[in-house]
Amino acid sequence: MIICSRRNRPNRNDEGDSDSLFPPISIFNQNGRGSKKHGKQSFTDMEMQSAVTHVLLNCPEIQSYVNLFVNTWGNEAIYIEFSKWLRNYVYDEYSSVQHLQLVKEVTLGPESQVLTMNKHCVNGFKFQTKEVSRNKKTNNSGVYIQGDVDGTGQTIEYYGVIQEIIEVRYSGWPKKKIVLFRCEWFDPSHRGTKKDHQYNIIEVKHTRKYRSCDPFIIA
Repeated sequence: MIICSRRNRPNRNDEGDSDSLFPPISIFNQNGRGSKKHGKQSFTDMEMQSAVTHVLLNCPEIQSYVNLFVNTWGNEAIYIEFSKWLRNYVYDEYSSVQHLQLVKEVTLGPESQVLTMNKHCVNGFKFQTKEVSRNKKTNNSGVYIQGDVDGTGQTIEYYGVIQEIIEVRYSGWPKKKIVLFRCEWFDPSHRGTKKDHQYNIIEVKHTRKYRSCDPFIIA
């Protein structure tokens, strides 16, 4: 029996122990702890397409396929065609190219139903959805990522809020799961985001949204 005292009590943002059914593999099954209450929902076709493509683009084992696709079809076609092209390429019965089992399994896409939660602890930080953070003294729904370099040589910075926290699961062995934040992004241009370099303060105009074809980020 383990006695939980002030000294050995887990940190409130503790991520828990790894699950033997979901051993870490590539970007999947990373340590993290979601809220105890889970919901279930099905993605629309557009949501599934966006989530699947985001996971593929961030999986190291898929990068050589991304490069091959971009060299042939260009960046503009990625979110429309890449996942379908990859599935056809990997499962081409007439091809002699060998593919990793992980690639084969991830290429087939996740289960149709996803788990939803309103909290998730990862890397020592607690994240919440916008709805849960509403009217609280501390707000844990804000996110920030760096994008590509613009025409002036500056890195584009994106600020947003978490709308949903979603766990996506893939079949195969070992089982694979990954947590995604579905975010609402704000206009990264000077019309929507201003930075005070002297005091390092970011001012975001919440009425100016950024309509991205990829609302997801990996937790």
